Amino acid sequence: AYATDFNAASPVPVLVVLPDAVLPDGLVQSFEIFNQTNPGGSPGPSAGNLFHAYILRPTGIANEYYVVFDSGEFTVPPSSNPAGEVTSFPVPDIAVLSGDIIAYYGAGVPVDITATGTDILSFPAPAAPVADTNITLGGTDFPVYPQARTYSFSASVLDLSGANTVYAGGIRKFVDGLAGLGAAGANNLGQYISVAVPDTTSYPGSDYYEIAVIEFTEQMHSDLPATTHRGYIQLSTAEVPGIQVPLANPDGSPILMPDGSQAYGVDNPHYLGASIVAQKDRPVRIKFYNLLPTGHYDPNTGLRGGDLFLPVDTSVMGSGMGPEMYDTVNGTMMMEPDPQNPMCGNPDKPYGCYTENRATLHLHGGISPWISDGTPHQWITPADENTPYPQGVSVQNVPDMTGCELATDGCMTFYYTNQQSARLSFYHDHAWGITRLNVYAGEAAAYLIRDETEQALIDNGTIPSVEIPLVIQDKTFVASEEQLAISDETWDINRWGGFGSLWFPHVYSPAQNPGDASGVNQYGRWAYGPWFWPPTNAIEHGPIDNPYYDPNCNPDLEWCEPALMPGTPYNSMGMEAFNDTPTVNGTVYPTITLEPQAYRFRILSVANDRFFNLSLYRAVDANGNPCDLSNPNPAPESTGVTCTEVALNPDEVAAALTDPAGVFPTPLAGTEGPSWIQIGSEGGFLPTPAIVPPHPITWVTDPTVFNAGNVDQHSLLLGPAERADVIVDFSAYAGQTLILYNDAPAAFPARDPRYDYYTGNPDLRDTGGAPSTLPGYGPNIRTVMQIRIADATPAPAYDVAALESAFTHQADGSGVFESGQNPIIVGQGAYNDAYGTSFQNNGPLAGLVQIFDTSFSFNTLLGNTLTMPLQSKQIQDEMGEAFGHMYGRMSGFMGVETPNPQAGLQNMILMGYVNPPTEVLDGVEVGGGDFNLEVTPIAVADDGTQIWKITHNGVDTHPVHWHLYDVQLINRVGW
Repeated sequence: AYATDFNAASPVPVLVVLPDAVLPDGLVQSFEIFNQTNPGGSPGPSAGNLFHAYILRPTGIANEYYVVFDSGEFTVPPSSNPAGEVTSFPVPDIAVLSGDIIAYYGAGVPVDITATGTDILSFPAPAAPVADTNITLGGTDFPVYPQARTYSFSASVLDLSGANTVYAGGIRKFVDGLAGLGAAGANNLGQYISVAVPDTTSYPGSDYYEIAVIEFTEQMHSDLPATTHRGYIQLSTAEVPGIQVPLANPDGSPILMPDGSQAYGVDNPHYLGASIVAQKDRPVRIKFYNLLPTGHYDPNTGLRGGDLFLPVDTSVMGSGMGPEMYDTVNGTMMMEPDPQNPMCGNPDKPYGCYTENRATLHLHGGISPWISDGTPHQWITPADENTPYPQGVSVQNVPDMTGCELATDGCMTFYYTNQQSARLSFYHDHAWGITRLNVYAGEAAAYLIRDETEQALIDNGTIPSVEIPLVIQDKTFVASEEQLAISDETWDINRWGGFGSLWFPHVYSPAQNPGDASGVNQYGRWAYGPWFWPPTNAIEHGPIDNPYYDPNCNPDLEWCEPALMPGTPYNSMGMEAFNDTPTVNGTVYPTITLEPQAYRFRILSVANDRFFNLSLYRAVDANGNPCDLSNPNPAPESTGVTCTEVALNPDEVAAALTDPAGVFPTPLAGTEGPSWIQIGSEGGFLPTPAIVPPHPITWVTDPTVFNAGNVDQHSLLLGPAERADVIVDFSAYAGQTLILYNDAPAAFPARDPRYDYYTGNPDLRDTGGAPSTLPGYGPNIRTVMQIRIADATPAPAYDVAALESAFTHQADGSGVFESGQNPIIVGQGAYNDAYGTSFQNNGPLAGLVQIFDTSFSFNTLLGNTLTMPLQSKQIQDEMGEAFGHMYGRMSGFMGVETPNPQAGLQNMILMGYVNPPTEVLDGVEVGGGDFNLEVTPIAVADDGTQIWKITHNGVDTHPVHWHLYDVQLINRVGW
């Protein structure tokens, strides 16, 4: 036998097809070869040779095959057995059909030359077959070598034919490393978060960057192909050349600057890049280019152009019809000839539609001039886009920055003051009508502000110098075509992408079904206005005939389609997007190994709607044993990975199988890991550090309070866009494995068990959910990340007392909060340690608003008492009052309340985004002729300060985000 095919004195690539290795319906999970150490008649052993493994599908034409799968290049490793051994090459579960066969291209697979061998050798074969193409054996590209042969090559298949259909798992957890900062932090997939390099010469006194939004691909997990993203990259300039990467679109076409020249990157494009590090009071200037593709999706060619790779509901305000489509006669937008298929969502969309490649930058949490805020109307399109709307109506450039004066030049400029304390912010897209999609697609990056207060804490060792960013999101990835046919047959692979692409909700599934005696749709997700109480009958497009309705169906014998269905667009936004797979720094289910010492984590949630309640729990192995020094050889899961699970209460897990909505499984008591030491939030450093222990979610159960059912206790809780600056001391966890664990309900607080993916959860396919999750696999929204602590000599325990002392008021005013943060407006007892004050904790001047208050008295840092009226605002998302007036879908509105409401006279005035503003705030002149920017605490209330009382009436808990200002949160209170 020969260890490998060879010609003359060296192995050469060959194509070998095994026509007798016929596969059943199922999933190919690995390929195997015999790793031969004896060269036999070959010049060397199998080890060191390279090959591709293939799955081929006969086309029905003699000797012609369709290339279903190409593994990419495998390397035969050295054999651990001198006599040779079978070596396996795992692949993600590859769906195959009965009749498919296997093949390989390359060298290193042993062969016997026999009279009865049936394997087909193609030689010479100068080029490897390409996936999704056809090949012909015996043709000019792959001539057949006339010799009977048998090769030691096989595949392992999970047989799903006949009655063998089983759930075969999902994405494996904790097989890829966490992506870190810069090239030095690259993981095994090559992922890392790029860090922008400032140009400090072009604008003296400022840091200057040229940033572009582009389309690119990056692999997020070993079991997935590269995923298409839109994201930010720093452009190469003469002052900051970087490695000058010639940028290209996913189809290989070059990305060009507006002047037609090749665009070059300072670094390769990476998800969540390019992060920016700024210094307090040193401005950052950005010239922003939109270098996205142009044009629209063409179903004839399959080219997507500038359209998003996500479903865009063009009935959403700002994403469909533009001003060109306004009917000046009737004073309304143009009528839709087919309301379920809006014109602007079709491939042949009218010229007056907004494009899907609009983009901007918004510094989330920044105090910026309004012209640089990146509001929803401050977007631009690529320079060569054919559109009547090349930029939003509010686009204004920085006066002393040139090069972006034209509306069609595809660029705009931004100026960020950075007149804020040290904190983690981020910048992201905010284009009108498509913000949620652009951010989900990848248009977000970190923005870190440093200051002297923070640096002093690092320099004296009070806080750890090692920082680890954790940008947490939830994603869903498009499944294989076979699975997609069952889970989402309406997904357009050609338009939005196939296996491994980002998936997003795009069908409005009503929670009601008037054709059922219960009135409930078991597959439903969101309330539908015409079938709610009170019904929203005055909408433009109500229910329509259901084409699947069968008048002969007997509802007493079987489930029957109702006569009517919602008249919503077939491609409709959902009211929420709760996805099934957590990512951290762009990596799906990452793992990281750390030393037994304290680390500082900078955590940012960029989820669309999902909250995260983060705790650290000790992991267990496949046998339920703890992953610590008492268990040196933990049992692996079927994925081959150890320590992937958190031990849940088995009684609760069992009870949830029959009562998924009523039982909420929690981790076993005693498996808790270290606490969080929280030192900051999105507003910078806290008044005093907070110790936040692991804690499962609980709900308010007191029936006497109006907020019964809201979330009560929790651990480190983050809503979308919220941040946490925390320290974790791992010095007591040497040799242990921990899991970053999340159990926040989705929706929040009203948990839908179909969005709660955890190991051993119920099979909810009969209500539109997912099958039970297997150990070691996703979907699992609870086990976010694995942290392995090295078995090494621990560092001394972290000095929490020294940290608390640094935050305490000092005689010279050098306490962390008092020296680093702007002075508070409302005095409260929680600030006494930080300021050395004696504000009340209880009583009428405790700085806390009661639910019945219409004015508010409080003490200030200067020692005086102020009384101010409360400005009544509101948030409302209750169907029947807050709804979309075109299609009757759920919606949420902000607005105002009637002043000084009384019983029976409280009215919420709902206001849409395009309604006129309720406040026009004058600019405050700070300082005198020397532009002194020191802030003085208010002594009187005529300086423009307002106190807003925001009343929320609805189901979901809503995070609130302010543009242009920092605010002080006074308190939250239940009705």
